[in-house]
Parts: sequence; C-alpha cells; structure tokens
Amino acid sequence: ANVYVATSHSLPSELPVIDVAGVNVLTVSYADKAPRGARTVAVQVVQSALGTLTTLPTFIELGQETSVYLVDSDNMDLSAKVSISGPSFDPSLVQNGLLGEVNLAKNDTSSYQFVGKVTAISSSDYATLRLNKSISLNTLRQFMPADYGDVFTLTYRDLKPLQTVHLYVSVVTRGLLTLGPLKTDGVLNITVYDRDRNLNVRAVENINVTVRNLRDNQSKVVSLTEKSANASTFTGLLYTSSADSVQPSSIF
Repeated sequence: ANVYVATSHSLPSELPVIDVAGVNVLTVSYADKAPRGARTVAVQVVQSALGTLTTLPTFIELGQETSVYLVDSDNMDLSAKVSISGPSFDPSLVQNGLLGEVNLAKNDTSSYQFVGKVTAISSSDYATLRLNKSISLNTLRQFMPADYGDVFTLTYRDLKPLQTVHLYVSVVTRGLLTLGPLKTDGVLNITVYDRDRNLNVRAVENINVTVRNLRDNQSKVVSLTEKSANASTFTGLLYTSSADSVQPSSIF
C-alpha cells in the first residue's frame, strides 16, 4: 500500500496523507500475531525539492544552439532525460525514438545541475536532413524540427516529490537590420525585419533603433514604422549633416 507524505494536506482527501512538517523521523509499526510482537522500522524524513527547468537563452532560435538546464537536488544520478515536444514533430519519429528527448548530464558530480543542448532547425531543413543517407541517427537526434512561432514543451518527471515539471519555450528568428547608403549630407534609410516584433497582426506598429556616432559617442533614437499590418518590416529615415549649427531633432 502507499501513503503520501507531505508538508500540508494539499492532496485529495481520499488519499492517506501524513503531515511531516517539523518531523525528522517516521516510525512504521506492524503488529505480528505469529510470533506475537511489533515489527518497527524508522524512516528518516528528507525534504524534497521540486526540480526546475530553464533555458539559456530564454527562447529557442532557429539554427542556433540552446542550453537546457535542470536543477534537482534530489537526483543523485549523473544524467537525466527531459521530454520535448513541438507542433512540427512527426509522431512516428517520436515513437521510433528519433525525437522527443533531450539528454542532460552533470558537469560536476557534486553538483545538482544537469545540462543539455537543443538545436532547432526549420521543418524543411529537417526533412532535407532526413533524406541525407550519410547522416547518422545519432546526428539526426541532435536536431529538432520547428517553425517560427512554435512553442516547445519541455517536461521533467520529478520522483522526489512525485510531480511533473513543464517549461514552455517559444521558437524565434533573428532580426535583420539593413542600412541604405550613408552620405555626409543626406538621408539614411533604416530597415529592420523582425517577426518577433510583430506583436499585433491587425495593427501597424513602431519600434525604436539607436544610431550612434562612434567618434564622439553622440546618439539618436529613431522610430521605425511597420510597412503595413502584419508585415514585420519596419522602416524609418535619419537626416545627416556635417554642419554643427544644424541640429533639429530629425538631423544627425
């Protein structure tokens, strides 16, 4: 039979719960009838800490490596597994073990931290990789198919306490900054393409960029406007001049 040990009666009332708040040792006794006598076992109570999952950076960028960190002071093993799922995962590949797990390992045996790596690539690139017969299965397991806007779910099954830890991580793409020809006296065209800054698909939005003169460290903030709703492309102008006496707000 099972008994649930907790520091509060937060579990369903139909389950037998022992509140061990402030208790160091539990004694379990059994009354044996033949031969008659009490059989007693003392059990030490150890406070379990729920494991935590984090990633660095806090997002997953397509084509870039992301570190996955697990901290669990109750896990004495040298390695751990974290389940991972995404909307672009092929269920048959998950079933065959090509997708669905991230292997973590301790860098230091005395540490409670496990570290692993995740590299997400576009679904089309992943499909091409699968067709490459020279790629080994172990190499293929290092990549996860994803598309912009996907959300990965990382899951760790903690045994002490017996709970499941989830972490949701968004898949993003790197922004692209381009500049037009820069003249001493003229107009500097600034363009940023960044799908992650397209927060409202129904509205034209604005973002800011900072232009800095490295010679004297003078800087100016320029507001860029989205070309149209859901365009993800933001453009703006900065007028430049070599004349020190001309300093309106739109001239740099």
